[in-house]
Amino acid sequence: MKSIMSNKKLLTLAITSIPMLGYSFHSNAQTSEVAQAASPILEEVIVTATRRDTDAQSTSIAITAFDSISLTRAGVDDMRQVAQLVPNVYMGESAGAASTPITIRGVGDNQLGLGGDGSIAIYVDGVYQGRPYANVLDLLNIERLEILRGPQGALYGRNATGGAINVRTKAPSDQAEVFGDLKIGNYGALRTRLGASGPLDEDNWFGAISVSWSDRDGYARNKFDGKKYNSEETFNVQSEVRYVGDNDLELSIKADYGYNDSTLAFYSFIDIVDPATFPFNPASAVGITDTDKVDVNSVDINGLPPFEDREWWGLSATVSKSFSKFDLTATTAYRENSFTESTDADALPLSLAVFDLLEDQEQWSQSLILTSTSDSRLSWVLGADYFSEKTEGFQHTEIPIFGAGVYVDAIASNQTDAYAIYGEATYEFADDWSLILGLRYSDETKKYTFQQVSLGLDNISTVSGDITFDSWTPRLVLQYQISEDMFSYVSFSNGFKSGGFSAINPVALATSTPAGHPDRFDQEDVAAYEVGLKSEWLENRLRINGAAFLYDYSDLHTNVTDAIGFAKVVPAKQADVRGVELETTLAVTSNLRLWLNLGYLDATYDAVLSFPNGLGGTQVSDLRGNFLPRAPKWSGSATINYSQNLSSGNLDWRLDWIYSDEHYLTEANDVVDRENSSTRVNARVSYEFSNSPFEVDLFVNNATDVRLKAHSKPILGIVYRGMLTPPKTYGLEFRFRF
Repeated sequence: MKSIMSNKKLLTLAITSIPMLGYSFHSNAQTSEVAQAASPILEEVIVTATRRDTDAQSTSIAITAFDSISLTRAGVDDMRQVAQLVPNVYMGESAGAASTPITIRGVGDNQLGLGGDGSIAIYVDGVYQGRPYANVLDLLNIERLEILRGPQGALYGRNATGGAINVRTKAPSDQAEVFGDLKIGNYGALRTRLGASGPLDEDNWFGAISVSWSDRDGYARNKFDGKKYNSEETFNVQSEVRYVGDNDLELSIKADYGYNDSTLAFYSFIDIVDPATFPFNPASAVGITDTDKVDVNSVDINGLPPFEDREWWGLSATVSKSFSKFDLTATTAYRENSFTESTDADALPLSLAVFDLLEDQEQWSQSLILTSTSDSRLSWVLGADYFSEKTEGFQHTEIPIFGAGVYVDAIASNQTDAYAIYGEATYEFADDWSLILGLRYSDETKKYTFQQVSLGLDNISTVSGDITFDSWTPRLVLQYQISEDMFSYVSFSNGFKSGGFSAINPVALATSTPAGHPDRFDQEDVAAYEVGLKSEWLENRLRINGAAFLYDYSDLHTNVTDAIGFAKVVPAKQADVRGVELETTLAVTSNLRLWLNLGYLDATYDAVLSFPNGLGGTQVSDLRGNFLPRAPKWSGSATINYSQNLSSGNLDWRLDWIYSDEHYLTEANDVVDRENSSTRVNARVSYEFSNSPFEVDLFVNNATDVRLKAHSKPILGIVYRGMLTPPKTYGLEFRFRF
């Protein structure tokens, strides 16, 4: 972290063109020095979105980057909070099955069972995270986080139709340091972190370890038993040993372990008006369309105990070596993820449906990357990826509404083997003009087994099958450096997401495709067109970046619910996505920074779905003109950050204003699934003591106590239940760094 200790790097990381990066300092010992040297100039931001270090202002991707200081100043603990600060990015709360839906430009995680994959590729230190439930990351010891918007088919490939998220943890420093924090808040919130980093010998070996633990009481009390639910406990530990040789050779070995335990209880989004005929009479219940009418302080469930427990661990080794013409990086990684869940699916004091679900996953991955280092007009990146995943799952579903003792047990497994080779070259064919050509070939095979045992539904002996997908995904970009302070690009790219099978949802023999097997679905593809302009004005005090995009989507995986309430994937043949993004940063003075970000999105279906309804009939859903889930037309944020240097220390004020237009949470665009427009406000005051390693913060998140539907799903065709966003939270944080 020696480079971070420099004043120039401090300004580079703290004052950036990408939204929501606050004006801040690394350690208190440097507070006065930096404040005196600071000037209202926006320095460059270095990103690795193109598999090499580049200036964000001359990178032809719509990208938002955060460093550790920025995340701290914004009060961000995990990915759910980061998404609020990025235009056209949405991340909800738990949707069950250990999933937390995330969308980028309307494209997101729409198939979360073990037979399918998410649409956002997540990488941690270059390691692909195979299961979508790995997206709620505790941002512990983070060096940089990058959110890439739009299909990333060439350089990232697998299941990156919506975009990619790169997380980089801090490498062990060359100077010994110890750091930590303590957070205390309402709802019994308590979080503590502790870390150490530094040299292990006098020359070549360095090490780091970080540990975090947090606990929070539930937001709602259950009327049925009086207990609080939707609590959360998290533990994480990360370690790294790094070797730096004298011959441009580096070796990094990393290990991590963690768990997240919560008491998951859904809210009901209906009012029962005729208990005698509920739920078989559509008029027996009325949907709650106004979130304010939901009792946010209580739930009313009897399928106990509701919980969701996640656990993970992993190992990785990265070797890098510099040669005369190129750099070589090779990463080998192994990971295991698992979760167990039990939920009252109907979210009512009735015995309609209860789910018990568990899943175990293990994965191997190998990546090899070559990047050119010459100063010629031609630069290039070549790579190869291998990914192998084995996932096993079990789901027990009780459906008392269909009769006493009715249940169905589904047991499934999936083996995925994916290979890819890719390359991207940038050629400067004239002064200030350059052309990028990228191409990736992906080949993927999924092999599954499925078995069903039930009382009241079909029994299915063990069946198996395999599905193979392949795709060529190109990227073509024309770049023009209009002036020293203005960069433009026009790009075309393809994205590819593999298909799969609907597991581990129960199967009806009369309606399954193929017969007696879980439903299969094909791959989805997207063609994306984008124009972008990145510019600096007023002698680098004002930065304005904008992008406009158009997507042509085919066979978009759409997660529908049949009449029984079971989910299945039905491809929507056509969807259209278009939009605009604007990101601005203004350095008013050396102490005052302003950010304003705006996103416009028009993401709609152009398809009619027809699929078995689970009761022997056919269900038709006309989605033409419907909005894609979690795709508000307008979204935006504004931040003001003022830092004042006092004789006794530094006082830092930050205010975030976050806006989201109305949107829907399912493809059906039912009125019950609509969430109204909203405005949320976060505030934070930080004080760093001069010549001291200590800092104290006061914070309030969601100051106006706005509660929104973050997830909604119909059960039995009429019961709607889901999650709400967190209420107002506030508290104190204490930090130190020696």
